[in-house]
Amino acid sequence: MTVSREGDYVLKTYASENAGLVPRMILLSSHLRASGLCIPETSQAAQNNGIKLSWIEGPTLRDCLQGWFLDGDSDALALAQPAIAGAIQALRLLHESPVLSNAVAWHEPFNRIDGRLITRNGRGRPSKDAALVAQLRAQISSSIPEKRGRFLLHGDFHSGQAILENARQRWWLIDLDDSAIGHREFDISNFCVHVATSVPLGAKQLLDIFHEQLDVCQQAYGQALDTRLLKTYGALSCLRRALKFEAKGVDSARIASALGAATTLINS
Repeated sequence: MTVSREGDYVLKTYASENAGLVPRMILLSSHLRASGLCIPETSQAAQNNGIKLSWIEGPTLRDCLQGWFLDGDSDALALAQPAIAGAIQALRLLHESPVLSNAVAWHEPFNRIDGRLITRNGRGRPSKDAALVAQLRAQISSSIPEKRGRFLLHGDFHSGQAILENARQRWWLIDLDDSAIGHREFDISNFCVHVATSVPLGAKQLLDIFHEQLDVCQQAYGQALDTRLLKTYGALSCLRRALKFEAKGVDSARIASALGAATTLINS
Protein backbone atom coordinates (compact mmCIF):
# COMPACT_ATOMS: atom_id res chain seq x y z
CA MET A 1 0.00 0.00 0.00
CA THR A 2 1.19 3.51 -0.78
CA VAL A 3 -0.05 6.74 0.77
CA SER A 4 0.45 10.26 -0.57
CA ARG A 5 -1.08 13.69 -0.16
CA GLU A 6 -2.54 15.65 -3.05
CA GLY A 7 -3.91 19.03 -2.00
CA ASP A 8 -6.87 18.58 0.33
CA TYR A 9 -6.88 14.82 -0.07
CA VAL A 10 -4.92 11.74 0.91
CA LEU A 11 -4.56 9.07 -1.77
CA LYS A 12 -4.25 5.51 -0.60
CA THR A 13 -3.39 2.86 -3.18
CA TYR A 14 -3.69 -0.81 -2.26
CA ALA A 15 -1.82 -3.74 -3.72
CA SER A 16 -3.89 -5.41 -6.45
CA GLU A 17 -4.70 -8.39 -4.21
CA ASN A 18 -6.22 -5.99 -1.65
CA ALA A 19 -8.33 -4.00 -4.13
CA GLY A 20 -11.42 -5.44 -2.46
CA LEU A 21 -10.80 -3.02 0.39
CA VAL A 22 -11.79 -0.07 -1.80
CA PRO A 23 -15.60 -0.54 -1.84
CA ARG A 24 -15.48 -1.73 1.76
CA MET A 25 -13.72 1.43 2.98
CA ILE A 26 -16.05 3.70 1.00
CA LEU A 27 -19.13 1.95 2.43
CA LEU A 28 -17.78 1.95 6.00
CA SER A 29 -16.81 5.62 5.87
CA SER A 30 -20.24 6.61 4.56
CA HIS A 31 -21.97 4.54 7.24
CA LEU A 32 -19.91 5.94 10.12
CA ARG A 33 -20.16 9.54 8.94
CA ALA A 34 -23.93 9.15 8.68
CA SER A 35 -23.85 7.96 12.31
CA GLY A 36 -22.14 11.21 13.31
CA LEU A 37 -18.56 9.95 13.71
CA CYS A 38 -15.55 12.06 12.73
CA ILE A 39 -14.19 9.87 9.94
CA PRO A 40 -12.61 11.30 6.75
CA GLU A 41 -14.88 11.34 3.73
CA THR A 42 -13.79 8.51 1.45
CA SER A 43 -14.33 8.09 -2.28
CA GLN A 44 -12.99 6.13 -5.24
CA ALA A 45 -9.63 7.33 -6.54
CA ALA A 46 -8.77 7.47 -10.23
CA GLN A 47 -7.12 4.07 -9.89
CA ASN A 48 -9.48 1.14 -9.33
CA ASN A 49 -7.37 -0.05 -6.41
CA GLY A 50 -7.24 3.29 -4.59
CA ILE A 51 -9.31 5.58 -2.38
CA LYS A 52 -9.31 9.32 -1.83
CA LEU A 53 -9.79 10.65 1.72
CA SER A 54 -10.36 14.20 2.89
CA TRP A 55 -7.31 15.73 4.61
CA ILE A 56 -7.82 16.59 8.30
CA GLU A 57 -5.67 19.52 9.39
CA GLY A 58 -4.29 19.14 12.90
CA PRO A 59 -1.84 17.24 15.11
CA THR A 60 -2.03 13.51 15.57
CA LEU A 61 -2.11 12.04 19.06
CA ARG A 62 1.45 10.94 18.35
CA ASP A 63 2.41 14.61 17.91
CA CYS A 64 0.90 15.30 21.34
CA LEU A 65 3.07 12.50 22.75
CA GLN A 66 6.24 13.59 20.96
CA GLY A 67 8.23 14.25 24.14
CA TRP A 68 7.56 10.70 25.27
CA PHE A 69 8.35 9.06 21.96
CA LEU A 70 11.54 11.03 21.39
CA ASP A 71 13.01 11.17 24.89
CA GLY A 72 10.95 8.88 27.11
CA ASP A 73 9.91 11.98 29.05
CA SER A 74 7.32 10.78 31.60
CA ASP A 75 6.24 14.39 32.25
CA ALA A 76 5.34 14.72 28.57
CA LEU A 77 3.30 11.53 28.87
CA ALA A 78 1.43 12.90 31.89
CA LEU A 79 0.77 16.22 30.15
CA ALA A 80 -0.72 14.37 27.18
CA GLN A 81 -3.41 12.67 29.30
CA PRO A 82 -6.21 15.07 28.22
CA ALA A 83 -5.33 14.40 24.58
CA ILE A 84 -5.30 10.64 25.19
CA ALA A 85 -8.67 10.90 26.93
CA GLY A 86 -10.17 12.78 23.98
CA ALA A 87 -8.96 10.19 21.48
CA ILE A 88 -10.24 7.32 23.62
CA GLN A 89 -13.65 8.95 23.84
CA ALA A 90 -13.70 9.11 20.04
CA LEU A 91 -12.76 5.43 19.98
CA ARG A 92 -15.67 4.61 22.28
CA LEU A 93 -18.05 6.27 19.82
CA LEU A 94 -16.68 3.96 17.12
CA HIS A 95 -17.19 0.94 19.37
CA GLU A 96 -20.78 1.98 20.00
CA SER A 97 -21.60 2.47 16.32
CA PRO A 98 -24.06 0.11 14.61
CA VAL A 99 -22.12 -2.73 13.03
CA LEU A 100 -22.23 -2.86 9.24
CA SER A 101 -21.76 -6.59 8.68
CA ASN A 102 -21.27 -6.33 4.91
CA ALA A 103 -18.32 -3.96 5.40
CA VAL A 104 -16.48 -5.57 8.33
CA ALA A 105 -15.59 -9.14 9.23
CA TRP A 106 -15.04 -10.88 12.54
CA HIS A 107 -11.81 -9.90 14.27
CA GLU A 108 -8.99 -12.41 13.81
CA PRO A 109 -6.50 -11.54 16.60
CA PHE A 110 -3.58 -13.56 15.23
CA ASN A 111 -3.65 -12.36 11.62
CA ARG A 112 -0.54 -10.19 11.83
CA ILE A 113 1.20 -12.43 14.34
CA ASP A 114 0.84 -15.63 12.32
CA GLY A 115 2.01 -13.89 9.16
CA ARG A 116 5.19 -12.80 10.94
CA LEU A 117 5.67 -16.28 12.40
CA ILE A 118 5.47 -17.85 8.94
CA THR A 119 8.06 -15.38 7.65
CA ARG A 120 10.22 -15.91 10.73
CA ASN A 121 10.13 -19.71 10.48
CA GLY A 122 10.64 -19.56 6.73
CA ARG A 123 14.02 -17.92 7.23
CA GLY A 124 15.24 -21.20 8.65
CA ARG A 125 17.15 -19.38 11.36
CA PRO A 126 16.87 -20.94 14.84
CA SER A 127 15.76 -18.48 17.48
CA LYS A 128 16.54 -18.78 21.16
CA ASP A 129 13.03 -17.58 22.04
CA ALA A 130 11.14 -19.74 19.48
CA ALA A 131 9.76 -21.99 22.22
CA LEU A 132 8.65 -18.99 24.29
CA VAL A 133 6.91 -17.39 21.31
CA ALA A 134 5.07 -20.64 20.54
CA GLN A 135 4.07 -21.00 24.19
CA LEU A 136 2.80 -17.43 24.38
CA ARG A 137 0.81 -17.84 21.19
CA ALA A 138 -0.85 -20.97 22.59
CA GLN A 139 -1.57 -19.42 25.99
CA ILE A 140 -3.05 -16.27 24.50
CA SER A 141 -5.19 -18.27 22.10
CA SER A 142 -6.62 -20.39 24.91
CA SER A 143 -7.40 -17.25 26.94
CA ILE A 144 -9.50 -15.57 24.24
CA PRO A 145 -13.17 -16.44 24.83
CA GLU A 146 -14.97 -18.58 22.29
CA LYS A 147 -17.83 -16.08 22.40
CA ARG A 148 -16.93 -13.35 19.94
CA GLY A 149 -17.11 -9.69 20.83
CA ARG A 150 -19.76 -7.65 19.04
CA PHE A 151 -18.24 -4.17 18.97
CA LEU A 152 -16.97 -2.33 15.91
CA LEU A 153 -13.18 -2.19 16.36
CA HIS A 154 -10.61 0.08 14.78
CA GLY A 155 -8.35 -2.97 14.59
CA ASP A 156 -5.00 -1.15 14.67
CA PHE A 157 -5.53 1.73 17.08
CA HIS A 158 -2.40 3.59 18.14
CA SER A 159 -1.34 7.21 18.58
CA GLY A 160 -0.94 7.82 14.85
CA GLN A 161 -4.57 6.93 14.16
CA ALA A 162 -6.25 9.93 15.82
CA ILE A 163 -6.10 13.56 14.68
CA LEU A 164 -7.21 16.62 16.64
CA GLU A 165 -8.86 18.88 14.06
CA ASN A 166 -7.55 22.43 14.37
CA ALA A 167 -10.73 24.18 13.31
CA ARG A 168 -13.22 22.58 15.70
CA GLN A 169 -10.99 20.76 18.19
CA ARG A 170 -12.60 17.39 17.48
CA TRP A 171 -10.83 14.04 17.43
CA TRP A 172 -10.96 12.18 14.12
CA LEU A 173 -10.13 8.50 13.64
CA ILE A 174 -8.24 7.46 10.51
CA ASP A 175 -6.93 4.31 8.80
CA LEU A 176 -9.83 1.93 9.44
CA ASP A 177 -8.47 -0.69 7.04
CA ASP A 178 -8.27 -3.29 9.84
CA SER A 179 -11.70 -2.57 11.31
CA ALA A 180 -13.53 -5.67 12.48
CA ILE A 181 -16.19 -6.94 14.87
CA GLY A 182 -14.74 -8.09 18.18
CA HIS A 183 -13.85 -7.30 21.79
CA ARG A 184 -13.35 -3.59 22.41
CA GLU A 185 -10.60 -4.41 24.92
CA PHE A 186 -8.36 -5.28 21.97
CA ASP A 187 -8.24 -1.66 20.76
CA ILE A 188 -7.59 -0.30 24.25
CA SER A 189 -4.79 -2.74 25.08
CA ASN A 190 -3.17 -2.35 21.68
CA PHE A 191 -3.00 1.42 22.19
CA CYS A 192 -1.50 1.09 25.69
CA VAL A 193 1.11 -1.44 24.57
CA HIS A 194 2.07 0.76 21.62
CA VAL A 195 2.72 3.69 23.97
CA ALA A 196 4.66 1.53 26.45
CA THR A 197 6.86 -0.17 23.83
CA SER A 198 7.68 2.96 21.84
CA VAL A 199 10.70 3.74 24.04
CA PRO A 200 13.40 1.37 25.34
CA LEU A 201 12.21 0.03 28.70
CA GLY A 202 12.72 -3.08 30.78
CA ALA A 203 9.79 -5.45 31.11
CA LYS A 204 8.79 -4.12 34.54
CA GLN A 205 8.87 -0.48 33.42
CA LEU A 206 7.00 -1.40 30.26
CA LEU A 207 4.25 -2.99 32.36
CA ASP A 208 4.12 0.01 34.67
CA ILE A 209 3.49 2.32 31.70
CA PHE A 210 0.99 -0.13 30.23
CA HIS A 211 -1.05 -0.17 33.46
CA GLU A 212 -0.81 3.60 33.87
CA GLN A 213 -2.19 4.08 30.37
CA LEU A 214 -4.92 1.51 31.01
CA ASP A 215 -6.05 3.59 33.98
CA VAL A 216 -6.15 6.75 31.86
CA CYS A 217 -8.02 4.98 29.06
CA GLN A 218 -10.55 3.26 31.31
CA GLN A 219 -11.36 6.51 33.09
CA ALA A 220 -11.82 8.29 29.74
CA TYR A 221 -13.82 5.41 28.28
CA GLY A 222 -16.39 5.71 31.05
CA GLN A 223 -17.60 2.12 30.90
CA ALA A 224 -16.41 -1.01 32.65
CA LEU A 225 -13.99 -3.07 30.59
CA ASP A 226 -13.08 -6.72 31.14
CA THR A 227 -9.81 -6.87 33.10
CA ARG A 228 -8.99 -10.40 31.96
CA LEU A 229 -9.47 -9.45 28.32
CA LEU A 230 -7.35 -6.33 28.73
CA LYS A 231 -4.48 -8.49 30.01
CA THR A 232 -4.97 -11.14 27.32
CA TYR A 233 -4.99 -8.62 24.51
CA GLY A 234 -2.15 -6.76 26.20
CA ALA A 235 -0.09 -9.96 26.00
CA LEU A 236 -1.14 -10.40 22.37
CA SER A 237 -0.07 -6.85 21.51
CA CYS A 238 3.28 -7.29 23.28
CA LEU A 239 3.92 -10.46 21.29
CA ARG A 240 2.98 -8.68 18.08
CA ARG A 241 5.34 -5.80 18.88
CA ALA A 242 8.19 -8.21 19.72
CA LEU A 243 7.82 -9.93 16.35
CA LYS A 244 7.66 -6.58 14.56
CA PHE A 245 10.80 -5.42 16.40
CA GLU A 246 12.59 -8.59 15.34
CA ALA A 247 11.56 -8.13 11.70
CA LYS A 248 12.88 -4.56 11.77
CA GLY A 249 16.17 -5.49 13.44
CA VAL A 250 15.42 -3.60 16.65
CA ASP A 251 17.71 -4.09 19.66
CA SER A 252 17.24 -7.57 21.13
CA ALA A 253 16.78 -6.11 24.62
CA ARG A 254 13.52 -4.46 23.51
CA ILE A 255 12.33 -7.73 22.01
CA ALA A 256 13.08 -9.53 25.28
CA SER A 257 11.30 -6.80 27.22
CA ALA A 258 8.13 -7.11 25.13
CA LEU A 259 8.17 -10.91 25.42
CA GLY A 260 8.73 -10.65 29.17
CA ALA A 261 5.79 -8.28 29.52
CA ALA A 262 3.60 -10.62 27.45
CA THR A 263 4.56 -13.54 29.70
CA THR A 264 3.69 -11.60 32.85
CA LEU A 265 0.34 -10.40 31.50
CA ILE A 266 -0.88 -13.78 30.28
CA ASN A 267 0.13 -15.48 33.53
CA SER A 268 -1.30 -12.85 35.90
